[in-house]
Amino acid sequence: MQTREAAKSCQSREERRKMAANFAILGCLLIAVAAWYVATDPFHHSVGRGVTHFNPQYIAAPPYDILQNFTRDIDNKLQNAELRWRGEFVGPESLTFDAQGRGPYTGISDGRVVRYDGPQLGWSTFAYTSKNR
Repeated sequence: MQTREAAKSCQSREERRKMAANFAILGCLLIAVAAWYVATDPFHHSVGRGVTHFNPQYIAAPPYDILQNFTRDIDNKLQNAELRWRGEFVGPESLTFDAQGRGPYTGISDGRVVRYDGPQLGWSTFAYTSKNR
């Protein structure tokens, strides 16, 4: 009687070990496929697809000892800044300039992309992100 139970227990342990090994192999395979997909983007789902002319630039911050020599804003001048375009739109989400130096362009929460055309013209709608807005 004990021999049968011991054999069942060993068989059960062996089956669990095989199942765990199979799950480990399956998990490793899924991770490898996900890594391959993210690295190669075979279906072109990437946000940056088709952007070939973008050349990011690294800008190094100045050393800390140089920053210590800058005068502090003891008058708190930012508190006296004028708030412009309050209630006109919510944003910006990001800023960019085009190759001709126009801009800044920015995306705002209502789906528009707007461009600043100087103090006389102000902000103008450059594009809409969706025809359904």
